[in-house]
Amino acid sequence: MKRLAFLKTIVTISFILCMVAVIFGLPFILLVVFFPDTVPFKFNGQLDGAGRAQVIFLVSMFYLGHCVFTYGIYKLKATLELFYKKVFFDDRVIAALNLSGKAFIIAAVVWVVPPFFYKVIANGDFEMGIDFSGFGSTFFSLSIGLFFIVLSEVFANAKQLKEENDLTV
Repeated sequence: MKRLAFLKTIVTISFILCMVAVIFGLPFILLVVFFPDTVPFKFNGQLDGAGRAQVIFLVSMFYLGHCVFTYGIYKLKATLELFYKKVFFDDRVIAALNLSGKAFIIAAVVWVVPPFFYKVIANGDFEMGIDFSGFGSTFFSLSIGLFFIVLSEVFANAKQLKEENDLTV
């Protein structure tokens, strides 16, 4: 259980840091909307030469993706709290793992699709690629999302087998 407590601590810290970004992200977007000249920035090199509406849209999409990712971490945190209470084969665990996986996949898609269409429409560049740069990569987010969905199915099957085993005794 030491590893579970350590994992729970890491996920809780990640959730708190993500919530800080969620809390300060909305005022940043409002600052970009109402005072665009006061924010001299490059956003991952993707907003060079972008118009005001395009900047607002792309920053909003990144913010939305981050909010969905934060929700996924929240559901993962809830799952770990249930594990800490020794609740394993429960519908709450299965649902939380499934929602967490779906949230990570949706966040990855929201982080990739709008910038792709911006590059195609605004710049006329049609280039595709997968980011393999570590834990923040799209590929990793998709993989983790699919892993949690598969894990929820494994827990659902284990719960069903446990219930069948309890009836035969």
